[in-house]
Amino acid sequence: MKKIKTIFLLLLMPLLLAACNEGENGGDGDTVAVEFLDLAADGSDTVATARLTLTFDKDITGLAAADITFDPGTTGASKGNLSKAGTGVYRLTVPGVSSRGDVSVTVSKAGYEIANGTKTVAVNFPRSHTVEFVANGGSPEPADQSVVYGTSVSRPQTPVKAGYLFSGWFTDEGLTERWNFSADKVTSDIVLYACFISQDQLAQYTAWDYFEAENITVGWNLGNSLDSVTAGTDERNWGNPYINQEIMDGVKAMGFNLIRIPVTWRGKMGAAPGYVIEEEYLQRVAEVVGYAENAGLTAIINVHHDSSWLSINTARGSTAGYDTVLDQYTKVWTQIAEYFKDFGLYLIFESFNEIHDGGWGHNNWSLEGKRQLEILDDWNQAFTDIVRGTGSMNAVRFLVISGYCQRPRNYGPDLLTLPEDTVEGKQIVSFHYYDPEIFALSGRTPNWGNADDLQRPVDDFTPFQTWYTSRRIPVIAGEIGPMKYRGASANPDMSEETVALAHENRIKYIERVYGVAAGLGIVPVYWDNGTYTSISGDLFGLFDRDTGLPYDDRARECLEAMVGATR
Repeated sequence: MKKIKTIFLLLLMPLLLAACNEGENGGDGDTVAVEFLDLAADGSDTVATARLTLTFDKDITGLAAADITFDPGTTGASKGNLSKAGTGVYRLTVPGVSSRGDVSVTVSKAGYEIANGTKTVAVNFPRSHTVEFVANGGSPEPADQSVVYGTSVSRPQTPVKAGYLFSGWFTDEGLTERWNFSADKVTSDIVLYACFISQDQLAQYTAWDYFEAENITVGWNLGNSLDSVTAGTDERNWGNPYINQEIMDGVKAMGFNLIRIPVTWRGKMGAAPGYVIEEEYLQRVAEVVGYAENAGLTAIINVHHDSSWLSINTARGSTAGYDTVLDQYTKVWTQIAEYFKDFGLYLIFESFNEIHDGGWGHNNWSLEGKRQLEILDDWNQAFTDIVRGTGSMNAVRFLVISGYCQRPRNYGPDLLTLPEDTVEGKQIVSFHYYDPEIFALSGRTPNWGNADDLQRPVDDFTPFQTWYTSRRIPVIAGEIGPMKYRGASANPDMSEETVALAHENRIKYIERVYGVAAGLGIVPVYWDNGTYTSISGDLFGLFDRDTGLPYDDRARECLEAMVGATR
């Protein structure tokens, strides 16, 4: 008997379930009663409405965007995607908005009777303003832009005026208030006026004047990207992504005004006698420089990891070797200078990077007198003459002059002769600083900050004030640490306490060393190689190269300390 009852129940179960389902969905033609409680819009006077929130007294099973009739009125909005945000709560995106106004939403779903099924809500799309450009004799004159309140103006094509250098856009006819395309936001109708500097004015406009006008106090290196390139590779060769606009914008947003873009050429040029640089590579370097310009950054490009041919050992070995190296150096820089000669003064050239005989500048060159220093003087002079000889903006371009291996001890009038130049005040001196190396260059100790540590940058930097900055010759620490702690190679102590101590001392190092530099008129330019998480690598990375944002809170603290110490 029990077995018969069990079989009966099993046969009856599907019928019972079907009856239940019909009850839930309004079986036999019935519908589920739902009330449309509320329709709300996000956004404000300064933030565009991005979505509407629909609230019902219960869930509507299977509700989709197709069940919604959307009337945008005159707003220009369109119906986007629908997503569930809670019990009875749904969100509808509204892309394509262009003005303020009302939108109406009607919800209809089979199996449901929806009370108050149509609702209307006001959406607050930001006002648009007109930005007018006055080219002041330049050509072309950019078209007006319609810009949403609280957003940025798109940088227009740079106008050209014969015999003049374009110097930026200003908000007043007197050309005293510069518009910053990265930072400034539109809050009303405005007129932007082009500023041009005459050739006579350019000849008198010094690098020191430029640094003051552009408020250049701290910089950043885009390391291990274009300088990593070898034959058959691109800027991703050492693990960094393609350079994009985001990294430039992020560097600018953090408060940096100068970016050094190291460039290696050896893998992208042909053989003797022409040493012709690939056009595609020149275009890519120019594109990256353009990213910097778009962000409002001053940019430096150079000849970087090219010691395979720009060899001090070859040049000092024989007369033939000297001539061969100088011939290639001349042809490489002639091509670079010709390609970039019409770029504005925001682009600076640097002669070379860390040239040495294998001893990393530890004065072994002095054993043979000053021959190696004389060769570098010759190369700096050739560099200057080549750039000036290509004309256009190169006739007045600012040039970075470097000493032997760029170690501070290898500078001064007895060790570095500044080149003769056809114009005065266009030179910038660069050295590199990673001292003490166990902390700032290799990250092998968490300890820094004793009396000797605090005094060292004063002793190392003060001569540069005597030699250069007191004479209004800008000086940059073209590469400078410190890197992130990674511990001793044999037995690294990576305990939480030690890592925290190392970070604390890293901040102290930045505040002290960068602060001393700034006080003496020296601009620190941090070396960032993009590497942040590794035990074996050089951990100089602070910015995420994809997003342009600091890697984490500690990276942000380092960047903020750099900017703060140099203001």
